[in-house]
Amino acid sequence: QELSGCAARGNFDLSQHAQASGKSMEYYDEERKEKYVPHVIEPSFGVDRLMLAVLTSAYSEDEVDGEKRSVLRFHPRLAPIKAAVLPLVKNKPELVAKAQAVFERLQRRYHVQYDAAGAIGRRYRRMDEVG
Repeated sequence: QELSGCAARGNFDLSQHAQASGKSMEYYDEERKEKYVPHVIEPSFGVDRLMLAVLTSAYSEDEVDGEKRSVLRFHPRLAPIKAAVLPLVKNKPELVAKAQAVFERLQRRYHVQYDAAGAIGRRYRRMDEVG
């Protein structure tokens, strides 16, 4: 449930490094006129954590006729595929040409899919699976 980690290391790391290397890790503060070893705060923001959080929040399962199916419900801004063009019939050239024209126009600006293979329900399902 954690997206980032934050390790407050104190001055342990720098003190150990100074001891092992023989070099001082002290900082001199002109304003306060004193030396000290700075404390280290180590934040951790990993792409892997972010991707896991996005995938986990988008993952869902639907049940259709007793069969569980996985679905990715990405927020529209994060969805890899913004739209799908699924022509209803393949045997009407004017409809296929219109669908192809819509696809090409959308493709200029968005990542879209064109799918004319199989039953319309299965095509919807394939698009649901990819988010």
